[in-house]
Amino acid sequence: AIVALTLLIRFALYPLNAGSIRNMRRMKITQPLMQKKVKEIQERHKDDPAKLQEEMGGVYKGIRTPGGRKPTLAFQASSLNRSGTSPGGPSAWTEWIGNAVG
Repeated sequence: AIVALTLLIRFALYPLNAGSIRNMRRMKITQPLMQKKVKEIQERHKDDPAKLQEEMGGVYKGIRTPGGRKPTLAFQASSLNRSGTSPGGPSAWTEWIGNAVG
């Protein structure tokens, strides 16, 4: 019964996990380009930390990762709820997810 429940939850969360894997692959491709851009900005603004921080924020703001932490949080929440081992009781994870996502 536990194996069946685990498989059911895995299949239910598959679309979220697939999106997360797709985003990780995209990030792996864009990472070298981002590192090059970051080094270029650091060289340009090495004497002005405020401008450097502003430019770096602009670079990372352009990266969009739909899904982000949500698939992992959903799986952790369902695991904690089933086992009843979440710190603070079985309902504490709902508050934790609300704080982490929002």
